Amino acid sequence: MGCLTLYFRDEVDAFLKKTMKDTPLFIYTFCLIYFFGTILLFPSSILTIISGFAFAWKWGFTKGFIYCLIFNFFGWHLGHTGAFACGRYVFSGFIAKRMQRYKRFWVLNRAIDLHGAYIHFILRASFIIPYGFLSYALSITGITFT
Repeated sequence: MGCLTLYFRDEVDAFLKKTMKDTPLFIYTFCLIYFFGTILLFPSSILTIISGFAFAWKWGFTKGFIYCLIFNFFGWHLGHTGAFACGRYVFSGFIAKRMQRYKRFWVLNRAIDLHGAYIHFILRASFIIPYGFLSYALSITGITFT
């Protein structure tokens, strides 16, 4: 992780200097990066660490930590909702074809049909399946946006 931060340090530094005075641009850009990073299956933990670094750089440790929590929450939800929507409406055939091989998935799909919110909560609480993959996998189940 340190190598990643050191590799992109110049780019992050140039971006922070450019947006230091334009706070809305900084926040919108962060949410867009988080949104598209989640859709492209970039690990959420790396996005969170980078955002913690960026927000602490911009506002200091305490305010940066609080803002990082708030905007990570929104970015995380927007990103996984976008991944779910892409999986449901754009890649549903591709995902369904890939998931047909796994009998466990269809057992999980049946469990979601019976106890949807509870199973969804248990899956999100476990760290076995990365969140991005889980959003795409859940997009072909009976779970809806409501």
